[in-house]
Amino acid sequence: MKQKIISVPSVLVIGNVGVDAYPDLGTRYLGGSSFNLAWNLHHLKDVKVDFLSRIGRDEPGNWILQELKKAGFPVSSIYQDDLYSTSIVNVHLNSEGIPAYQITEEVAADHLTISDLKQLSDQNYHLLTFGTKLLRKEESRKTVLHALEQFKNVPLFWDLNFRKDYLKNVVLDDLLASTSYLKLNKDELVSLSDIFKLQGDIIRRVRQLAQIFPLKMIVLTQGDKESILWTSEGLVTCPVSAVDIVDTVGAGDAFSAMMIKGILAGWGNEKILKLSTQFAGAICGIKGAIARESAFYEKYSFTKK
Repeated sequence: MKQKIISVPSVLVIGNVGVDAYPDLGTRYLGGSSFNLAWNLHHLKDVKVDFLSRIGRDEPGNWILQELKKAGFPVSSIYQDDLYSTSIVNVHLNSEGIPAYQITEEVAADHLTISDLKQLSDQNYHLLTFGTKLLRKEESRKTVLHALEQFKNVPLFWDLNFRKDYLKNVVLDDLLASTSYLKLNKDELVSLSDIFKLQGDIIRRVRQLAQIFPLKMIVLTQGDKESILWTSEGLVTCPVSAVDIVDTVGAGDAFSAMMIKGILAGWGNEKILKLSTQFAGAICGIKGAIARESAFYEKYSFTKK
């Protein structure tokens, strides 16, 4: 599926930025699923990224702003909150580099306001995406839903990140009906299959989902098995190459960032899926969810179709 090519497209990412702390290793990294996506997309170049979030007015929040400013990442839409703290996620890796997370329950990003969003009301975006985690609390949930209405003519990319406790106060049908580009994994497809009575093998269920909702593209990742991309033009698949895994934190976010880059650059479906799969694998080969060295991104920073 050839996408319309846009010169220097603009993307709004609404989400959480925080600290991924590795207590077992005594280190910390910038983190947050939507932030990882925004960081990667920014460093893949050829896309203008606005990142809307809230952090605490505390030591972790100050550290985040300092690190982002040093890296040249846009911070004008990251607000500091005087009441709530910065998100800190404790990450514990097993022997295979698979993470288990301890997530703080109430953080500054949960109180992202509609007023924060209004500062961006005059912007013309080519794509919008948000972090599912923002749906768990009332204030940030209202802000996300307001954004979907405010930018209703802007295509929505949604990396599902299905969590029942995050989605219990929203109408899932409405969110999927607003989505143009959907990314999900095999476990999330099982959850949607239960909710929407999807049946048959994986490919059949993907097609059924596309019949229920007006989705332009569905991408299904399956860990170390092949990824699948569906559009109305048909299906393409891509095997996952063997990589030396350091940890898998941020692999899905990297996949989403490259997907968005490809969609906006007008790449064909095979190229979108192949490079998204390769880039996610590359992130698995480093510690943390993002790379700090610009050289890491250089081989992926191109616009040819």
